[in-house]
Amino acid sequence: MNDGQSVRERVEDLERASLSTWAILAAETKGRDRYEEPDPLRTVFQQDRERILATAALARLEGKAHRFVPTEPGVAQRGWRSQMAHTRDTVDLARTLARGLRLNEDLVEAIALGHALGAPPFGAAGADALSDLASAAFDVGEQGLRVVERLAARGRGLNLTWEVRDGVLHHARPGAASTIEGQTVALAVRLAAALHPLADALGSDLVRLDDVPHLVRTRLGTTHRERLTAVALDAVEASTDRPEVVLSPGAEAAVAELEAFLATAVDRREAACREADRARHCLESLAIYRRSGAAGGAARPDDAELLDELATLTDAEAAAAFVAAFRPDGGPRD
Repeated sequence: MNDGQSVRERVEDLERASLSTWAILAAETKGRDRYEEPDPLRTVFQQDRERILATAALARLEGKAHRFVPTEPGVAQRGWRSQMAHTRDTVDLARTLARGLRLNEDLVEAIALGHALGAPPFGAAGADALSDLASAAFDVGEQGLRVVERLAARGRGLNLTWEVRDGVLHHARPGAASTIEGQTVALAVRLAAALHPLADALGSDLVRLDDVPHLVRTRLGTTHRERLTAVALDAVEASTDRPEVVLSPGAEAAVAELEAFLATAVDRREAACREADRARHCLESLAIYRRSGAAGGAARPDDAELLDELATLTDAEAAAAFVAAFRPDGGPRD
């Protein structure tokens, strides 16, 4: 029976009837910078999700590193865990949390898909290099906001809703997002960045299960699936009917101990430090080269343009640009 409602309006009615008091309803969005007529089929957050999925910036995450953790034993060139893998892990966990807490899954998925759009090549090492160039901390959230507002769609931006942009900006700052969905993604980002690299490290024999702190094994579990289930269940139980998304004190302590363990056992080992040094040298050298005006007579970019240019590169593109600039004949320049 056609009651005169569009599909979108029926979905919005379902949200009103089923979501938590704390959830953000699509019909109550703060809106976009540029007005658009309502879509008859999709809610505003569904539209945002589709726009992010179609961006080149998202596709490029497959070629950007998130963390140096071997993904196949003994294969050095496969050592970087990609930003795309991390994004998929984050989306999956964030949606699980949102479903358990009766939050807006469309909003959560849009934020989670877009949270790493501003990520530079080479993961944390790349961010450190760009921070040195800018004389200020390079913030992936701020760069991601710049991508969706000014760089994507050939400079037009995606015209995303305020709620998605707020979540992208604050994804790495627990508790800073203005929506509970943004807080959910921030927690999922943190948990994915700890649990999945641990699984990689165990799977590649980089660490043994006995090496993992006792609190982590007893509180979160001894298998990857057990740990994912434990943190998701804990967050849902600790956050139901509350205006914030948190872990219980026990789970928080276990996750913090896991993060400290990974920093020592994974991030600070010799091979990872060597890779990080190479990454920083690559980006710093490219910045000097571009600032010198030596790149084929191209105009020297200002700092914002240079950061945009370098942050957009994939790992392979950055490495190739370095070779082209400093070893065009296969050897070092005179």
